[in-house]
Amino acid sequence: HTLRVAAARAGRYHDAVGKFEESLALKDDAPHVPELKFHMADALRKMGRHGEAMAQARLVIEQNEDRELHDDAYWLLA
Repeated sequence: HTLRVAAARAGRYHDAVGKFEESLALKDDAPHVPELKFHMADALRKMGRHGEAMAQARLVIEQNEDRELHDDAYWLLA
């Protein structure tokens, strides 16, 4: 999880998105999945893949109760 986020923060968005997708394919019900989807949405947005980013941000909002994460996801939708 940490390496994927570090890749995104380092500007290696394509690598990060691939790793996020791999993680979600392995276990999409882990407790860290909403945060992972948020970081994936952010990386997709930075790559110019706005439709995919918005879809992931909506999933973050729909699939968890964390208000702070909701706020971050709403920011991506703006």
